[in-house]
Amino acid sequence: MDTHREAPHSSADGTPPESFPHPGEERSRTIPWSILDNSRDAIGISLQGSYTYVNAAFAFLFGFSSPDELMGTSILDRVAPESRDLVAANMDARIRNQSEASSDYEIVALRRDGSKRDLEVRVSSYFAAEDHYTLVILRDVTERRREAKEQRDREERYRSLFEDSPTAVWEEDFSAIKTEFDVLRSRGISDIGEWLLDHPEEVRRLAGLIRIIDVNQASVTLLGARDKDELSRSLPDFFDGESFSVFREELAALAEGRTHFHAEFPLRSIRGQRILTELSLIVQSGHEQDLSQVLISSVDITERSETEAAMRKALAEKEVLLRELYHRTRNNMSVIIGMLDLQAQSYDDERIKAAFAETQVRIGSLALVHKKLLDAKDLSHLNLADYIKDLIDLVMKALCVAPESVSIVTETEEVSLIFDSALPCGLILSELLSNSLKYAFPGRTDGIIRINLARTSDGSINLRFSDDGVGFPPGFDPRRDGKLGLHSVIDLAESQLGGQLDFDATSGVACQLSFQDSHYEPRV
Repeated sequence: MDTHREAPHSSADGTPPESFPHPGEERSRTIPWSILDNSRDAIGISLQGSYTYVNAAFAFLFGFSSPDELMGTSILDRVAPESRDLVAANMDARIRNQSEASSDYEIVALRRDGSKRDLEVRVSSYFAAEDHYTLVILRDVTERRREAKEQRDREERYRSLFEDSPTAVWEEDFSAIKTEFDVLRSRGISDIGEWLLDHPEEVRRLAGLIRIIDVNQASVTLLGARDKDELSRSLPDFFDGESFSVFREELAALAEGRTHFHAEFPLRSIRGQRILTELSLIVQSGHEQDLSQVLISSVDITERSETEAAMRKALAEKEVLLRELYHRTRNNMSVIIGMLDLQAQSYDDERIKAAFAETQVRIGSLALVHKKLLDAKDLSHLNLADYIKDLIDLVMKALCVAPESVSIVTETEEVSLIFDSALPCGLILSELLSNSLKYAFPGRTDGIIRINLARTSDGSINLRFSDDGVGFPPGFDPRRDGKLGLHSVIDLAESQLGGQLDFDATSGVACQLSFQDSHYEPRV
C-alpha cells in the first residue's frame, strides 16, 4: 500500500484533493483547506502512520521551516522514546478495533534539534477500505506542565517546611471572623477594637469561629497532644483568661487591615499546663480580603520568661541591697565627719583644725557621691553637673566661706559618670575648690572661680577649673612642689581616671582635666 501519497493541500477552488477521501465526501468539498492551514493548533493528517499533510503551526512546533519537510515521515519519528509505546499502542488499538472515536492523551515529543516538548494530543481516525487515516491535533503544554510541576514542588517544599519546622505552626481560616467584621461595620461600628473591649463575651465567641485547617508536629508537641486530631478542637479550649485579652488585640489589628501581628500569648496545654508563647500572625498573600488563610507560629518562651522574671527579681533585690549599701556608707561617713568635728574642737591649734576640716571635706565629697547615687533612678551613674552644684555648697559650708565673698560661675553640660569615675572626680573637684577658697584670694571679697564641664564629640569629658587669684608662687611646680592635696589630684586624675591633667598659672590657677569614661566598666 502506498504510504507516501501527495500532501493534500487545497486546490484552486478550495476543495480537498481526490487523494484524501472523507465521510460525506461531497459535503466536505465545501470546506476550505485554508482553515487547517491557518489554524493556531498544530494539525497533521497521516495515512498508514505517515504524514500526508501538516499545517504551518505543526511544522513550527517541531522546529521545521516548511510543512513539506515532514511529508512522508512517520508519526513515531517525532515521538520521544518514553512516549513511543503509548503512541504505538493507541495506533494499534485503533486499527484493531476500527475505532474512529477521538482520544486525548499527553506525550513527550522530539523537535528537529532533539529538544523535547510536552504535548497534549487529540487523535481521531477514518477508515476507507484498507486505508487508515489519522487526524492529529497537538497543543504544546510544556509551560503548563512546568508551571504545574513548580507549583507541586512549591507545595511540597511548603509542606516539608511546615511539617518539619521546629516552631509550632497553625494554618487557620479567619473568614467567618471577616464576615462578623463586615456585619459590625454595616451596623455603624467603625472602631471594632474598642467595641470588643466593651463586649468581652464577643471575643470568646469570635475565637470559636476560627477554623483550624492544619497544624504541624511541633504544635502537637507544644500542647502535649497525642496527634493532630486532638488539636482539631475549638481554639478557646487552649486559651486562659489572659489569652482572650491578647486575642482581642489580635482581632483589633486584623480589623484595622493589618496583615501581621506579634505578641506574647499564653496557652493551656491538653493537660491544663500554662505555656507562654511568642506568637506571630501572618495573613497569607492573596487572602487579605477574606482572611481565609492565616499562619500562626508559636515559640515556647515559658522557660525564658521564668528566667527573665528570676533575673528581674534578683536585680530588684540587688538594687535594694545597693541602695542600702549607699545609705549606710553615707551615714557612716556622716558619723566619721561628726567625730572628726568633735575631735577638731579639742584642739586650739588652727593648723590642726584646718587639717581636720580638709579631711572632712574629702569625706563629705565621697558621702555626697553616695547620696546622689542613692537618690538617682540609675544606681550605676551619677549626674556630674548636678553633683558639682551640691559639692560647691558642701565645701563652702565646711570651710565657713561666705557665699558673697567669692563668685563661683559654673558652665556645665549634662554629663553622666559611672560610680568608679564619679568618686575620683568628686575628690579632685573638692581638692581644687578647697585650695582656691583657702589660698587664692587673701584679703579679697571679689574672687571668681569658674568650673566648665563638657563632653566632646569623641566622647571625652573635659573638666576645667580656674580662679583669678594670686596663682602659684614663682618657680612653683605642682608635680614637684605640691603637697598632699595637689599630689592626690594628680594621682586621681592620671592613675584612677587614666586622664590628662594640665596646670596653667599664667593668670591665677587653671587646671584642665580630660578623660574617657570608659576607663571603668559599669558594674550594675
